[in-house]
Amino acid sequence: MRELTPGRRPKPLLVGTETRDDAAVWKIDARTGLVATVDFFAPVVDDPRDYGRIAAANSLSDVYAMGGRPLYALNVVGWPRSQPFELLGEILAGGAEVAREADCAIIGGHSVDDLEPKYGLAVTGVVHPKRILSNAKARPGDVLLLGKALEIDSDFAHVQYYFGLIYERQRMYENAVGAFRNALGRGPGRVADRTGCIVFLLWAVTFAMVTPPCVARSRQV
Repeated sequence: MRELTPGRRPKPLLVGTETRDDAAVWKIDARTGLVATVDFFAPVVDDPRDYGRIAAANSLSDVYAMGGRPLYALNVVGWPRSQPFELLGEILAGGAEVAREADCAIIGGHSVDDLEPKYGLAVTGVVHPKRILSNAKARPGDVLLLGKALEIDSDFAHVQYYFGLIYERQRMYENAVGAFRNALGRGPGRVADRTGCIVFLLWAVTFAMVTPPCVARSRQV
């Protein structure tokens, strides 16, 4: 990707690839920005419906990470012809459940023949141009909230998704937010790289976290 020469940056593009954010934002007018993202991956749990839920929550969370609200989504599917299509139906049903909870309509999608199952969503959302959250907006003194205490991606997809719902409805955070999939890796590093802020990570010995029901069913500890 580094070898690719970027084209002329369109004026309506508010957030592109340069800040390594979780989604792009395109300005429609003074009050509306269009948020666009796509995310999909191979199964991370055994239960197909839970896998669908996790993948959908992960995709939707990218819109919330920008401060936006999802409008609609497209299914993105890779599926081996050797696998029962009933399992695919369970995966899609799980994704649809999470999308309904987020009031996001799934209006279509695309599938390809693949060697292993893959699922996710291409999500379109909206955000006010002055309320965009970005890796490049961190300020000295901001509190960095880490949504994942352990390296368990299935847990974190839902934690991040529910943080997004809280932000979208309550506007809790003001400056920067990111889909920090690795608490000691690229997430805080992106913020520091784009803002010049020094990021301090403080770990608490004891923590409490509310776990969504579908995560509790899929967790294996």
